[in-house]
Amino acid sequence: MQSVLVGMLCALVVLAAKALAANASTIQLVCTIAVIAAALLVVRARRREETTAAPTSGDTFHLLSGWLRELVCLNKVSTVPRYLVVVDLECTCEQGVWDFKHEIIEFPAVLIDTSSGSLLEPRFHAYVRPTEKPKLSKFCTTLTGIEQRTVDEAETLNVVVSKFSAWLDDVIGENTYAMCADCSSDLRHFLLKECRRKNIQTREAWRQWVDVGRHLMVHCDARKVGNLQVKLARVGLAFEGTPHRGLDDARNVARLALALHERGVALSVNDGLARPKRPAVTKAERKARIREEEEAARRRRKPVVVDW
Repeated sequence: MQSVLVGMLCALVVLAAKALAANASTIQLVCTIAVIAAALLVVRARRREETTAAPTSGDTFHLLSGWLRELVCLNKVSTVPRYLVVVDLECTCEQGVWDFKHEIIEFPAVLIDTSSGSLLEPRFHAYVRPTEKPKLSKFCTTLTGIEQRTVDEAETLNVVVSKFSAWLDDVIGENTYAMCADCSSDLRHFLLKECRRKNIQTREAWRQWVDVGRHLMVHCDARKVGNLQVKLARVGLAFEGTPHRGLDDARNVARLALALHERGVALSVNDGLARPKRPAVTKAERKARIREEEEAARRRRKPVVVDW
């Protein structure tokens, strides 16, 4: 048992080293040191117990499971990127046409520092000229407030993506970052899909992102959390600005992310082009998922009888 605890302590030290290498925040390092200190106390307590009574298998199991839970929690904290680049893209659209081929017409981004839990001043904003269907529909102009003259004078997506990449290099540098949005549409269905269609090169880091809506679903124990205004209301906030204005939307998504961060939600990467398994959010779904896993485990343990 003592060797198991020592092994776990070594694993914690390795995680602490990784946190330091990844420019972890002060809170993350303090949590790491606290868990290591707790490990030393447990090792000392186990040594005292071993001099009086040998631990039972049940004690060993419960202690081991508790340590594994601590390791999982610490690993989740260490995987939160230093910066979140929050985007909320506005695209061409037509009312009632669900298979419309969207093109980005407004490209905003704001920056969150997860180590300090703050919204930073640097921001990126550019209008984009669509090339496949250059003329905006009346519905699109009414919804987004973007006039035809604005996009006619703007640059095309390939130029804007190049400027966005340069902006990232300038404000973030070598620090770790992840893209962030309030749902999967902005990156999966808008940015990456259009770039693929137009042969525009994108960065590997953009292929996975932090879906704030998913984190809110788990935090609120709800399958559906509504639009951005409803999401903000769930954490006690009101929308600031005008809906469907790209920069206002991006700022409000950042406010939602920071509100979850203050409530202890680890804003880790939870979505991407390789779609993760749909999360079991509600209590009923979690119970059903547990029953499925238990049934699968029973089937694996069931002996196979061969009738010769």
